Amino acid sequence: MSQAADDKAVERARALVGTTLEGRYRIERVLAMGGMGAVYLGRHLKLKKRVALKVLHPDVGDQPELVMRFEREALAGAQVSHPNVACATDCGDLDDGMRYLVMEYVRGETLRAVIDREAPFDATRAVIIARQIAVGLGEIHARGIVHRDLKPRNVMLET
Repeated sequence: MSQAADDKAVERARALVGTTLEGRYRIERVLAMGGMGAVYLGRHLKLKKRVALKVLHPDVGDQPELVMRFEREALAGAQVSHPNVACATDCGDLDDGMRYLVMEYVRGETLRAVIDREAPFDATRAVIIARQIAVGLGEIHARGIVHRDLKPRNVMLET
């Protein structure tokens, strides 16, 4: 993506902060940006519960393979309930064509942030991190799900 496209995506993501999706989910702040969309800290207004909201970039709708990947992610995330895996609880389509996925909000830090701050890891720390990843992957693999985007930015470590 070009710098201009990146800037436009960031601007679009920030524009959603403070809005409410379908009268239920208030977007509080941007947590992360990715190639397909943005992830926000949100709040379920009726349940008074923090959630993570993944909203696809509007132009992703022109790429059916990415939309199918997003839908598979929503379906797979709804099938798993495990401390090392964020479960999906809802999804929907907005009037403007944007799609969103509601996930459990997991407290912690991304592996990317921990690597940036602490690397290189000693053996004990590396084993603790690897175990968290392996346990989560084991759970989803046991359900026949293959994670197709495993990277440090997508791994949340327990705090």
